[in-house]
Amino acid sequence: MPLWKLEPIDPTDRNWEASTYKGDVIVRAENSGAARLLAARAYGIATKQVFGEEVKIAPWDYSGLVRVTQVQATDDYTEDGAQGIVSPAAAVGAAGPGYQGNN
Repeated sequence: MPLWKLEPIDPTDRNWEASTYKGDVIVRAENSGAARLLAARAYGIATKQVFGEEVKIAPWDYSGLVRVTQVQATDDYTEDGAQGIVSPAAAVGAAGPGYQGNN
């Protein structure tokens, strides 16, 4: 299964308040959309709604906030295995195995 690197573009954007993690992530997923969804599930959190302000969105699903590129397997993470976060290690398993893709 392909590996995807998700990189925050601007971690100072206010929408990052809706994420528990703001660094690079490596995800094993069928496609880039599934990789984004897995990261959003692993790190997305609800934020306080302030009257008159826009609702903050979990940034992982948005191309203006997160760049996604397919990466090659390494000794640290391979294409073999189930969908999910493979790096950082603290999040491994946080987004899986609940996501089943388009099966």
